[in-house]
Amino acid sequence: DQSSQDLQRARQQVEELQAAAAQQSAAAEQKAALLAQVKGEKLDAEEEAVLAAHRAKHAQADAAAAAQQCEQKEAEVTLLLSSNQQLERDLATARADAAKRADDWLALEKVATLSMAHARLTGSYDDFAAAGAALDRAFAVSGPRAGPHLTAAAFAMQTHRLGAAEAMLAEIDRYAMPAEPEIRAEAEAMRGDIALYRGRYTVAARRYDAAEALAPSAGLFARRAMLETYLGQPDRALAVLDRAERMGNFTTP
Repeated sequence: DQSSQDLQRARQQVEELQAAAAQQSAAAEQKAALLAQVKGEKLDAEEEAVLAAHRAKHAQADAAAAAQQCEQKEAEVTLLLSSNQQLERDLATARADAAKRADDWLALEKVATLSMAHARLTGSYDDFAAAGAALDRAFAVSGPRAGPHLTAAAFAMQTHRLGAAEAMLAEIDRYAMPAEPEIRAEAEAMRGDIALYRGRYTVAARRYDAAEALAPSAGLFARRAMLETYLGQPDRALAVLDRAERMGNFTTP
C-alpha cells in the first residue's frame, strides 16, 4: 500500500546515504594513495594510523546518521499510516451516516470534508472526485441561500480554482440567516489567502484583520506568518508562528 511504499522509499534513501558515505571514504583513500605517489613513498606507520582513525570515525558518524534518519522516516511513515487508517474509518462512518440521511446536506458535507483530508494524505484523484461529488449532492438538497459554501470554497482552493472559491465565499453573504462569526471569519481569511496567492499583500493583510476582528484563531496567525514570509520578514513570521503554535491546531485550506 501507499505507506509500505513510503517506508521502502525511506529505506532506499538511507541506503543511498550509506552508499554515498562509502564513496566518500573510497575517495579519501584514493587521495591518500595519490599523496603517497606524489611524495614518492609509502605512508609511514603514523600516517597509516591517522588515516585508519579517520576512516573509522567517519564510518561511525555516517552509520549513526543513517540509522537516525531511518528511524525518523519510519516514525513519519508510522504516523502517516495511523492517520490514514483513522481517516478511512471516519470516512466509512460518515458515508454510512450520509446514506441513511440522504436529504441532510450536513452529513454530505462531512463526507466531503473527510475526503478532502484524505486527499491531503494520498494525493489521490479518487479522493478529490469523492469530495466534489459529495458537495454536489449536498447543494442539491440544501435549498437556496444555504449549503456547504465554506467547505466548497476550501475544496476549490485545494484544487487551485481561486475564482470558484471566490464565488462560493460570495454566497455566504447571501444566506437567509447571517452566518456565525466563526464562518464569516474563515471566509474573510480565505479571501485573504486568495489575495495573497495573487500577490495583493495589502488586501490580504486587510482581510486577515477583518477575520481576526470576527474570531481570532491559530490558523489565522499561520496565515499572517505566510504573509510576513512573502513580505521578506522571516523573523516576524517566526514570531507569529510561535503565537499560533501556542494556540493549538493551525491547519488552513
